[in-house]
Amino acid sequence: MKRIKKSDRDKQWAEPRRDAKKQVTAEHHLIISEGTETEPNYFDEFAKEINKKFPDKIKVIPKGKGKGTTDLLQDAINEVNNSEITPKHVWIVYDKDDYSDDSFDRVKYECDKLNRRNFNIRYHAIWNLPNFEYWILLNFVKYESELNKDTCLKKVREFFESKQLGVYNKNNVDNYQKLLPYLEQGIKNSKEISENYDEFLPPSKRNPSTEVYKIFEYLREYI
Repeated sequence: MKRIKKSDRDKQWAEPRRDAKKQVTAEHHLIISEGTETEPNYFDEFAKEINKKFPDKIKVIPKGKGKGTTDLLQDAINEVNNSEITPKHVWIVYDKDDYSDDSFDRVKYECDKLNRRNFNIRYHAIWNLPNFEYWILLNFVKYESELNKDTCLKKVREFFESKQLGVYNKNNVDNYQKLLPYLEQGIKNSKEISENYDEFLPPSKRNPSTEVYKIFEYLREYI
């Protein structure tokens, strides 16, 4: 088909070009993390990248360990209720750690309830089992065997060394930038592992698994 002349673009018969660049309209997002170092440092760098293009669209708030997973959800609800600008999406990032299976699973079920009551705000339970380091591990390799947090941390440190990324520490502020070249692999690996589980299986029975990839699947078009 011939290109449409500039003089004809406003005429009714002239259809929009299919290769026209899609205009992204950014929504407001709130990321609530249980951790006070690893997750906030990681997501802060990701948020900065988006906020350069879409100012103040991504807000990251660490709430601290030891409060319990359901307390973290309540903190997220409180943040939404007290916010001047209501976020469209609320991402609640938390680890299994030593929490009971019931407490760990309840966040997902409570988020599902909230989403059925209110379609204007979407709450996302972004769990990590055993911990956030599993998401980092999947950036390097598709690891599907059951894990505990100590073994997971050890493997992440081994990959950082083998990839010449320096020493991995939880409080590193540059982990996001170091891992950026491996992000697509991390999304692919974690999504495939997640889809291998029955959708009705409780999160506590999915060792290992992580839902962090959903944040990047949704938000990477903003970059």
